[in-house]
Amino acid sequence: MRLEKCFYLNSMKPGDGEYHTEEKAQRVAWLVAGYLQKTLSKKEHDELDGWVTESDANQRLFEELITPTMLEQRLKEYDEPDEEAALAKIKSKIQFAPEKKITGPRNNYLLKIAAAILLLAGIAMTYQLMKNRGSTDEPKTITNVLQPGRNQAMLLLPDGSKINLGEAKNGLIDSIHGIDILKPKDGQVSYENNTSSSAAGQQHVLITPKGGQYSITLSDGSRVWVNAASSLKYPAVFDDKERIVELDGEGYFEVAHLTPDLTPNPSPGGEGNLKNPFIVKLRNGTEVKVTGTHFNINAYENEEAIKTTLLEGSVIVKCEHRRSDGKQFVSEAAPRPGEQAIVNDNGEVNINDHVNTAEVVAWKNGEFKFVDTPIEPIMRQVGRWYDATIEYEGKINYHFNATIYRNEPLSKLLSLLEMTGNVKFRIEGKKIIVRP
Repeated sequence: MRLEKCFYLNSMKPGDGEYHTEEKAQRVAWLVAGYLQKTLSKKEHDELDGWVTESDANQRLFEELITPTMLEQRLKEYDEPDEEAALAKIKSKIQFAPEKKITGPRNNYLLKIAAAILLLAGIAMTYQLMKNRGSTDEPKTITNVLQPGRNQAMLLLPDGSKINLGEAKNGLIDSIHGIDILKPKDGQVSYENNTSSSAAGQQHVLITPKGGQYSITLSDGSRVWVNAASSLKYPAVFDDKERIVELDGEGYFEVAHLTPDLTPNPSPGGEGNLKNPFIVKLRNGTEVKVTGTHFNINAYENEEAIKTTLLEGSVIVKCEHRRSDGKQFVSEAAPRPGEQAIVNDNGEVNINDHVNTAEVVAWKNGEFKFVDTPIEPIMRQVGRWYDATIEYEGKINYHFNATIYRNEPLSKLLSLLEMTGNVKFRIEGKKIIVRP
């Protein structure tokens, strides 16, 4: 009986336009089932993509619908003898609510439709898994080899010794020259200066591998989140003149104020009355001078530019670049909060005042967030976080929108991107092959 009802929904194809709530539910069920069976047209892919990106609740429901383990659990609930109890259980776990509050028999009917969506998707998923058994695109091939990243990093000390922070126990890690190196909890390391230390000037290096991330609290109280495949070089103790660190890769900074007379908005090149400035040195002669602020720097070698995104406070981005004629070229700019300073290959610093800051710092908050983003920067992030190499078989002329937690399986992320109908993926070991 239930199968007949579901196949009836599968055979329905309501027309485009505004739907009543139950018709919309049926349409979504039909589109999800078609997505799982890979039978949707481009227009239908776009329609489903539009529904998914319409709200966070829609995206969460879609992710649940395409996850085999979650489907299996929901289907077991639906098969319970007490159908009303099963429907109530499903309602408590999915937020596919009607557009306006409805009570009585019709509300129960809508609950049945929500359950039918799950059951229909389960049938389609089973069909697809059976059809693709042994295929190179099988999700197990992806998840068994390419796992999400985690809190792991290596700490290099001046004497050449190394500390694996991922394996170190919480608490005191080391104590040298009056400096305590602590691991307060997983994913964090901090420095505490207990004496007038002789460790000033001694350089430490925090290195994250592909598939790793870590945060560090420096001796001045500044905190840095270090993204995958990055390194941060810093002194165990800062001197009383300048606080200088070196970043390779990506980091999010929350810089501590040390003096009460910091100039809030220094003009480019002007020193004002800054004391103890915090300076981040980057590749290609670029540096970011900070007065106490929150900002993100993306300076990976394989990215097209160095990007400093300011969230609050003030920074000066400066690049000293030697031209092909041998002459020294200096360019600098002071972005305002919500803006991004971009240093191109020619050493020129330009301001982007239309940056999506939530997308830029999503990694620090444990998310992938793509807003009208081409496939290449997306896959560079994927490669670093899942420790994979990326190859392309053709050009993808499409910009993607998606939000998903970074601890999710790779299969779920790639499925969201494939949902558009504009890209496909094949996995070979630790290699992801991208094709139209």
